[in-house]
Amino acid sequence: RFFANVQENDAVRDAFARFEDVMKHAADDLSEAGEGAAAFGTALADASGALRGEDGGADVVHIVQGIITAAHQMETRAKELEQRLEDASHEVTQLKDEVEAMRVEATTDALTGLANRKKFDSSLREAATESQETGEPVSLLMLDLDHFKNFNDEHGHLIGDHVLRLLSTVVQQCIKGRDLAARFGGEEFAVILPATSLANAKNVANVIRERVSKKAIINRVTGQELGIITLSIGAAQYRPEEPLMEFVSRADAALYRAKRGGRNRVISEIEGEPRVAAGV
Repeated sequence: RFFANVQENDAVRDAFARFEDVMKHAADDLSEAGEGAAAFGTALADASGALRGEDGGADVVHIVQGIITAAHQMETRAKELEQRLEDASHEVTQLKDEVEAMRVEATTDALTGLANRKKFDSSLREAATESQETGEPVSLLMLDLDHFKNFNDEHGHLIGDHVLRLLSTVVQQCIKGRDLAARFGGEEFAVILPATSLANAKNVANVIRERVSKKAIINRVTGQELGIITLSIGAAQYRPEEPLMEFVSRADAALYRAKRGGRNRVISEIEGEPRVAAGV
């Protein structure tokens, strides 16, 4: 589900090869312990038989000493096995943590720290399925930075990357619970809002838009103020059993109506294209 490219697959295969190796050694250790227990059982059986046929006291001491020796050997093997299994447990835990870290890395956008497109797709499927099962609404926001290409051309991609990270921080601060923010591609972002109606989704979108528009962009190297950035946002609510691409397309269409309507605004799927004042 999570690992798509060759490098990710190789890393996962290596982790599971190591896991299989740990399990093989643990199985060998358990087999060896079983053999030791069987040998100890045989020693006890032999001692029991000798005692039943024993006439002299001296030989009894010898037999008991043999039992004690076998018991000590068994105890030593048990302690060795315990240590080996403990080591194996630690290694399995480490492998589990490594695989989880790879899974997170494979579903996270490296620049912004938000979910990537792969994670967005799987989360949208899960949200739509849950919506159909529970009857609760699920809404989707599509966000796009206004005139971002011009901003990048004027100020450079490093400043542009700073803006994308700033936007991701603001979006994360404005959502909660099971909501998921993702970088959809380029300067376009998406927010999945489970158990959220279209009206409430539009409220969330306006909070995000307003907070972003109040953030002054500053070149940290020169201290130069670069103005503000604005967002256009489209919102849509899932319709049961509709293809997810149609759901995304409806939110995307609302986004582009917001752009054509003058930008720096939120438009829902049920709203028409706003009128633009002359000269805007």
